[in-house]
Amino acid sequence: MDEEKLKDAIDDRNQIDVKNNIEKKGRDLDEQKEKKGSSKPEVPVVDKDTVVEKAVAEQETDMGLDTQCNEEQEIKEEKEILEEAGSKKEESDNSQDKETSSTDELLNMSFDEEHKEEPDALESYLENSQDTDKKKKWSWKKKLLVVLCVLGLLIGGGCAVFYTMLNRIDRERPEDIKRAHTDLSPEELAAQQATLRPQEFNNKIEQKVVNILLVGEEAINDGVLGRSDSMMVATLNTVEKTIKLTSLMRDMYVTIPGYRDNKLNAAYHNGGGVLLAETIEQNFGIEIDGYVRVNFDAFEKIVDELGGVEITLTGDEAHYLQTTNYISKKSNRNVVEGKQILNGNQALGYCRVRYKTASNGEANDFGRTYRQRTVLKAIFDKYKHQNVVNMVSIASDMLSYVTTNLSKSEMLSYLTTAASFGTLELETFRIPLDNTYDGTKIDGKSVLVIDFDANKQALREFIYAGIADSEIKVESGDMEDDRYFSYLWTD
Repeated sequence: MDEEKLKDAIDDRNQIDVKNNIEKKGRDLDEQKEKKGSSKPEVPVVDKDTVVEKAVAEQETDMGLDTQCNEEQEIKEEKEILEEAGSKKEESDNSQDKETSSTDELLNMSFDEEHKEEPDALESYLENSQDTDKKKKWSWKKKLLVVLCVLGLLIGGGCAVFYTMLNRIDRERPEDIKRAHTDLSPEELAAQQATLRPQEFNNKIEQKVVNILLVGEEAINDGVLGRSDSMMVATLNTVEKTIKLTSLMRDMYVTIPGYRDNKLNAAYHNGGGVLLAETIEQNFGIEIDGYVRVNFDAFEKIVDELGGVEITLTGDEAHYLQTTNYISKKSNRNVVEGKQILNGNQALGYCRVRYKTASNGEANDFGRTYRQRTVLKAIFDKYKHQNVVNMVSIASDMLSYVTTNLSKSEMLSYLTTAASFGTLELETFRIPLDNTYDGTKIDGKSVLVIDFDANKQALREFIYAGIADSEIKVESGDMEDDRYFSYLWTD
């Protein structure tokens, strides 16, 4: 049967060749007649009968009757040839259709022979082709989905790791703090409560700034709290997109809610970070959003986690640290004059020096607070140049040394805000300003009596730079009472 099909296909091909030859002869004949009938370079195709009649008329005009008969015979023969060519053309078209049909049958037969054990192979092939097209069409969407899923896992995993790190922080609530008994008589306490009122803050201003109190604690064994050897306010100014650090001198003589007026660091000893924050708010008019406390042992470990910090010592500072116990471990008292890397124990000793003039020319407690700012800035500079892996590892270790009243969501929000600034610089400040205080003794204690108006104005200008009180209209409901106050007055 296959041989018969093949033979038919060959016959069909021969017929097509015959057809093409006839059509060529017809075209040649048309060109000859057109040259005889017209002098124009191009002659449109006309009806075959018209051509014959025109040719007969011309022959009758130019030739005799005998010649006319011969020409009529030739024209008749030409007409028959043309008619035969038209007939062959129709047969050729039919033959071509038959050839196509025949070829399709052969192809189908060949496919059936190859897939005789798969009756639905053709349908399966077409379905697979459609599936392939769909895969190509949707592949970019699937790739995008995969990328988004991976990013989601990384972000989710990062948040999970960060939240796990935050769980290492020691959190304390106001009610967990063991406060010292008041040193005021009932009458004095009542009089103080009559004059002191909770601080009110403009929400529209305060929401543009974050103030976190940083406390360096020196433990003392009296059954209450330690002593705040250093106090600083870390500020995030979202208008300027700046990070700022303000030192507060511990000997400033201030009003402490619920207690007698005393040095600023006495507030921490009497009521911890909560009372210290309230005391700063009452005396300086800035809102404290929370506090972070680190003791001396933790400070040493943090510096060591960073591999030490780079500090420049004067000759007097180096000699003083070599010959005193400010550096508690004798093996570490090998510091020298000039720039060097200090480990945690050495850096802590450097921060506590107060009887030698600092490199900026300041002495006493002013020189000491300058050294503290210098070391904290060195810690900040060292940390910001770590790679991401080291940053995460160091942060995880450092957080275990921290005590705070901030929630995890607050810490995450503040850290995200700081990261969004894109700044690697730290601005520093100190209260009290030069020429705004007097050193004196009260109740046998050396204190600093300061000009509160001048220092409050300077502190607000530094912290709230770019945010003018006069530019924000205070409306009903914009002011809020200090959040610490209700706790402080509850006995």
